[in-house]
Amino acid sequence: YDPYSTKVNSSQPSHASVYSPVGTTAQPPAYPAAGNHVRPVAQSLPQQQQPIGPASQPVVYAQRAPPGRWKDGICDWCNNLYPSCYCTCCCFYGMWLVGQMSQKVGYVSFNTVVWVTAGIWLLGLILSLATGAGIFVIVIPMLFSFFASICLRLYIVRTEGITECGPFGEFCTAFWCWYCSVSQMARHLYGYKQVLDGDGDPYRPDDYAPVQSQEDQV
Repeated sequence: YDPYSTKVNSSQPSHASVYSPVGTTAQPPAYPAAGNHVRPVAQSLPQQQQPIGPASQPVVYAQRAPPGRWKDGICDWCNNLYPSCYCTCCCFYGMWLVGQMSQKVGYVSFNTVVWVTAGIWLLGLILSLATGAGIFVIVIPMLFSFFASICLRLYIVRTEGITECGPFGEFCTAFWCWYCSVSQMARHLYGYKQVLDGDGDPYRPDDYAPVQSQEDQV
């Protein structure tokens, strides 16, 4: 065997003799020209051979309250510390959360609650500066938030048909347990499932399963 010889040794099998069918003329393999490399098209696998990714987690919805009752008790504030307890105790005497719930149930818009609250604070500030008593800037907004939360609770009781304590009992609950009442309303309307769950978005949807209409059930 001479590596410098240009003659083909007939004793060595060629590619044509190995791969060409009998009775056909062997053709040299065609290679793409330089600069014309064609990316091979990936063939789709059969359905049973397709790679399977991780299964999606099922959506867990909150359980709705029984008819005529609240979702939980007035003292179950520990079931959700954020946003219900935090927004009640630390955001303008709970008025941010009251405005959020008011818009959700159709009582009054969120922007209306915010602007009226800002006006009440401004009124208290003016009275404090005029009289030199700083108590007005604290007491006047607090009283407004107090009565606004009572009105919202009575509206929710009437529109959702809550008969657990009756109108007078609900009024006493909101009067004597102001912050606990606001937190309970938030847990009832939004269905918080965890201690830290949700946010203060006025347009935040609740955690309950969508209610199907009669047309969807048919």
